[in-house]
Amino acid sequence: MKVFNLFNNITSPYSTLEAWGYDYFIASAVYEFMDDFEWKKLGIWDVPSDGLVVDIGCGGGHLLKKIAESRNDVTLMGFDLSYPQLMRSKQRLEKFSEKLNFINGSVLSLPFDKQSFDGLVSIGSIKHWPDPFLGLKECIRVVKKGGYLLIIEVDRGCYLKDADAFVKRFKFPLIVQPFLLPVFRTWIAGQSLDLDDARKLGKESMLSSFSVSRMHNIPALMIEGVV
Repeated sequence: MKVFNLFNNITSPYSTLEAWGYDYFIASAVYEFMDDFEWKKLGIWDVPSDGLVVDIGCGGGHLLKKIAESRNDVTLMGFDLSYPQLMRSKQRLEKFSEKLNFINGSVLSLPFDKQSFDGLVSIGSIKHWPDPFLGLKECIRVVKKGGYLLIIEVDRGCYLKDADAFVKRFKFPLIVQPFLLPVFRTWIAGQSLDLDDARKLGKESMLSSFSVSRMHNIPALMIEGVV
């Protein structure tokens, strides 16, 4: 296995070292910004009691942990292409194991029946999908009619001030801090979606209703919809 899969191809699964690096240096910044955003007003919190929610590209399980701590009445599933990421999720969420399962696989061919889930979330994952349109179609396929879908991703057209504030929360040593903003803008945001991409995806995927918006003070955009 290559040590740095993503530097060769952003659609590759995180290696063990990359999973550790994201968890240690970056993840806390992502979810600090999520705490700043009033994301608990989003539809994911309206999933019915005893519902089933899947996190596509669950990474180290940070979002699953937030949901599990707030909604002990739902069953959760973490899905990721990277086995090392799933192992980190399992470890982080061990105390919720009775209501939580993990599956390793590709979003382009989800191993779930049609209309399996009451809600689906995906944070920072779609830029890694080899075919975002096919991945989104698969996500829609596995959500029940009337179910909720939320995708949040880095915005290729993000404001400089938002990107700068974001990378300053990374836990990298000071010696590399000057390089973080250009790397983020070119290699990460530069390979992601912009608002027009997201609107096109939402329209072509035939969601019953959807909205696309740029998140306030966060270098990210949001696709929110009902299947």
